[in-house]
Amino acid sequence: MRSCWRVLLVAHVFASDAALHPAAQVQRWKQRLRGWLWNPEITPREANDIYSALLRSGHMETLAEYSDVVAALGARSCWEGALDVWNSMGSTCKPDMIAFKTAVRAVGNAGQWEIAMSFLESATSATSARLDPDQELFFHATCALGEGRQWMRALPLLQEAQQRRITPDVSCYTAAIRAFSQGTQPSQTLWLLNDVISIQLQPTERAYEAAIRSCGELGEWKRALAYLDYMFQEGLNANAFCTVEAMQTCAVCGLWSEALRLFHEMFEQVTRPVRSFSISLEVCEQSGLWEEAIQIFEEFVNKGGIVEEDFVEPLLRACINAGQVGKVQTYLHELDQLGFVPSYSLSKFVAKASKK
Repeated sequence: MRSCWRVLLVAHVFASDAALHPAAQVQRWKQRLRGWLWNPEITPREANDIYSALLRSGHMETLAEYSDVVAALGARSCWEGALDVWNSMGSTCKPDMIAFKTAVRAVGNAGQWEIAMSFLESATSATSARLDPDQELFFHATCALGEGRQWMRALPLLQEAQQRRITPDVSCYTAAIRAFSQGTQPSQTLWLLNDVISIQLQPTERAYEAAIRSCGELGEWKRALAYLDYMFQEGLNANAFCTVEAMQTCAVCGLWSEALRLFHEMFEQVTRPVRSFSISLEVCEQSGLWEEAIQIFEEFVNKGGIVEEDFVEPLLRACINAGQVGKVQTYLHELDQLGFVPSYSLSKFVAKASKK
């Protein structure tokens, strides 16, 4: 149905443009197709059809048009299409630095770090001497390494930037910090964050988020909470993801009260993400707070949360551990009306507890 609707829309577009000069019709057609590429409702398959139509038309003429299509395909996670458009551009336009940065970002976001590095090499090679590489280019390249789990290449890349007399800014360092974090290198993540602070750069929220996650992997809950305090002191917005990572760190270290404190404080600052409810319910199970588990679960359901076993199981276990078998039966009946079907293992656990 949606494809038929779009066919009718295209027909309407051409009918409405029939009175225009042919050159104007082509320009409007290109603009509308490129506009559709940026539509978030467009699927990757539809995006591939659109860019293929643009290439086959032979009307892609300017570098700006090619760069725009590459950027749009990158936003749709169609890195192969972006690469196809880039290769088609070679015979028509000579890429500038903006085009290279667009290409590095498009393939880098999809974790294609090797292709991103080849673009970086082309942009900084002797044959591209007239181009002027900058911090943004190295930022996108470092992000590509992070997405590709190539943390060991992040620092050498920043050193290469410095050798080219490009001083990495805080965004470049943040990308490297996240690369270490995504590569499960918690000690290096915290070391690099401290290095950023030592050179008088202010870490970003995303850098702190990665650092707090690393604190959880190292069991350093005090440092995780300290980073949250630093963010407030420096005027940064401790977003929900930072707080959730701190909650997870406290939960892993057995600090149930601290985890729940962060959960309740989050209500006053930001919208609670789903994961915060999941962590809180697990904390309530471990600490025997069955009544609080009920309150948290009911708040989640009342806010339109989707009931899944990851939320139901810790609630039921908390009630069973506290001897509240009647509550468990009541909840199972109510959840059944919502369409929730417990797994075999959960049903077996409840049945066994009910016999005691």
